[in-house]
Amino acid sequence: LQIDDYYLVYGNNNIELILKEYLKAQTKRKLLILSNLKDDKRFHILDSKYPIKNNNQIVVYDLKDYTLLPMIASKAFAYILGSENKILCPYLLDILAYCKLNILKNTEYNQKIGEDSCIYFNLENNSLSQIIKHVEGFNQSYIEELGNKINQKIKENYTYQDFIEAYMSL
Repeated sequence: LQIDDYYLVYGNNNIELILKEYLKAQTKRKLLILSNLKDDKRFHILDSKYPIKNNNQIVVYDLKDYTLLPMIASKAFAYILGSENKILCPYLLDILAYCKLNILKNTEYNQKIGEDSCIYFNLENNSLSQIIKHVEGFNQSYIEELGNKINQKIKENYTYQDFIEAYMSL
């Protein structure tokens, strides 16, 4: 994979929607899914609906060394987050901080984290595919501006103490 040549997905949340919309967008960029999806029973179902195994545009990889995540995120064109979870996750914030362009599922929680530094999609048909087409036209300076905004927001608003408190309240 080349720099700025792929969309990054971490995890399985709303993965079927992301696959369907990615394929509709007909982008030349690849889709890198970091997940244990291949070990998931859903993989075979998804592969029968959407060509995953034999599609050189879609790469599914089970990341074992999480220290590589920031480097992988920093080289992605954009990060697509399908999660609707309401829990603070260090990996999520790492990816958001390292990836300049972030496309998040439109939830109150995700908007609280990303505010105006991220692009949001919903579950409606064509929402994500239209956004993928749209962001491909962004100029580099605008992408850098969004990346700097989210990076600064995370540095200013999140600490390890926040993670400890979030998990202690579970």
